[in-house]
Amino acid sequence: LKIGINAKCTTELKNLPAWQTATKWMTTEQKTNIQTEICGCVSEKAPQSVTAVDLATAAIDPAARATIISNAVTKTINACVAEALN
Repeated sequence: LKIGINAKCTTELKNLPAWQTATKWMTTEQKTNIQTEICGCVSEKAPQSVTAVDLATAAIDPAARATIISNAVTKTINACVAEALN
């Protein structure tokens, strides 16, 4: 689940207007370092918002897995961006 969460985080992060604004003047290395920090945070926090039923469903249904991962990332990414950029 964490691998999927990390991949989704990277995609979601690049689409966030706050991310685009905050990183406009950063070097590629700075962006990469902060992205790693944010997605690490999301990978740690997102599974906490997933229930046991969700985990069981994700184990057997790939479509449900994608939805569960997306919801978990959405619930945590903004908090992690705020943490990393402060």
